Amino acid sequence: MDDGPVSTSVKWIPFIAAVGGVSTPVKWTVFIAAVALAYPTGLWLRGRPLFRMYVWTLVGFLPFYSRLDIALLSFAGRPGDTWGLEVAMLDWLAVALLLAERARSRPVPYRFALGLYLVVALVSMTQADWPLGAFGYVWKLGRMYLIYFVICRAGTDRRVPLALLRGLMLGVLYEGVLALWQHYGLGMPRATGTFEHQNTLGILVNLVVMAPIALVIAGRADKLTTLTAIAAVPISLFTISRGTMLFFAGGIVLLYIVSAFRRWDLRKAKIGLTGLALALVVIPVAESTLRSRSQAEQLESMRTRAQFENAASLMLDEHPLGVGANHFTLMLLTRGYGARAEVHWSQQAAIVHNVYLLTAAEMGYLGVIALIILFLTPLQSAIRYSFRAGRDRRGDLLLGLRVGLATFYAHSSFEWTWRLTEDAYVYWIVVAMVASLARDLREGVPGRVAIPTRQRAPRPLEASAVRSAGESSGTPPSANGGRGIHRSHQSLLRLPSRWFIPVGPVGDLPTREATSFGL
Repeated sequence: MDDGPVSTSVKWIPFIAAVGGVSTPVKWTVFIAAVALAYPTGLWLRGRPLFRMYVWTLVGFLPFYSRLDIALLSFAGRPGDTWGLEVAMLDWLAVALLLAERARSRPVPYRFALGLYLVVALVSMTQADWPLGAFGYVWKLGRMYLIYFVICRAGTDRRVPLALLRGLMLGVLYEGVLALWQHYGLGMPRATGTFEHQNTLGILVNLVVMAPIALVIAGRADKLTTLTAIAAVPISLFTISRGTMLFFAGGIVLLYIVSAFRRWDLRKAKIGLTGLALALVVIPVAESTLRSRSQAEQLESMRTRAQFENAASLMLDEHPLGVGANHFTLMLLTRGYGARAEVHWSQQAAIVHNVYLLTAAEMGYLGVIALIILFLTPLQSAIRYSFRAGRDRRGDLLLGLRVGLATFYAHSSFEWTWRLTEDAYVYWIVVAMVASLARDLREGVPGRVAIPTRQRAPRPLEASAVRSAGESSGTPPSANGGRGIHRSHQSLLRLPSRWFIPVGPVGDLPTREATSFGL
């Protein structure tokens, strides 16, 4: 039932009063302690670059493990996709890593798209019956922008995207083990992993796993990468989600086709034949798992989705500027949209399963336009620079990330999970990786990165060989730190790579420290 218009002065009173709202002293004590520790932690990390890479790996893994958050101001009892003014362990790590980086004046990629969407979200607060609820979404969006900004700033170190990818892959492996345990050990008909719903697990895994699969197809995968690609198969099957299975299979096919156009070889032909054989085995299994859902259940799901979409369309028709961020369910319950769309009373606390319709209903026509621009900007960048990369394996990584984004955007036509905190974290990590890799390729940064390492003094026989090689090439023994070796003599010396820092002519040696960007 519509209660009539709410005056601007009245509807802002709860927002003003709640800014200084009540929260438990323990939460505020933890929050203040975390803020106080962020600066010394950042300084400590600044002098330990290797340990900083471990922290970046943890950043990639944490969204799959646990939210580890506290609500400074809780929206308990209020329906929606945002449940309070929250802060999480991941936010604290982002602040510490930001303080660990030295100041740089480089602009943030995709500034227009980010700024436009943020402005639209702020404007939606003026349309909301409950402005504090709308501000809760803006607060969450700011936390995601913080993660994105910190990764882009640290992404000048080419090891950071690699460390993040390792964390994401460890997260997928963790979810794979949980899915197997839930299905076979606990007898759960639909595996959810660490998430509340199986669809959340499926859409996130499809977003992440396309990058490891791209590296496997390109022949540039280690054991962790290969295991991650394998772990995605049972996850996709045991969620018993039509969308997850469809976009997982479609993403792999698209990856293979584009990777073949990038570079065709006999190995990819073998992979194609192997994949075809596996598909003949997996497809019947997928069909049997889907048949485990009754026809009545599937029809009911489709009918409910259509009702929610009808409610979103009604909101957009009557509120061209939107009803306010984080307000779809609230309007469904309090403004009669649920009854008008014939949504059953037991379902009216849910959200429309389409992030584009959800955004249109809450932020209006301008909101959905801003969202599409926000989505397409990193996708266009990934497409452009994956082709420009040539044989650089960063191109293979960008190819996987772009297909992951494409499946995520397509799947979002049937899900709203992009609004969830854990999904948003993973999404913005992936987008920041795309931005960092594309920036390196645009600026011509070479794929090989010199990583300083400790050197062991050569034995007398080795030192003699180095001196003789330097004398025959006319290079003084003191040049390049006493390591002057002519290229014609490099094949004669099979010295362990850890003895060399890749500088000067020695930089052409295939050293472990001068690693190509990839796995």
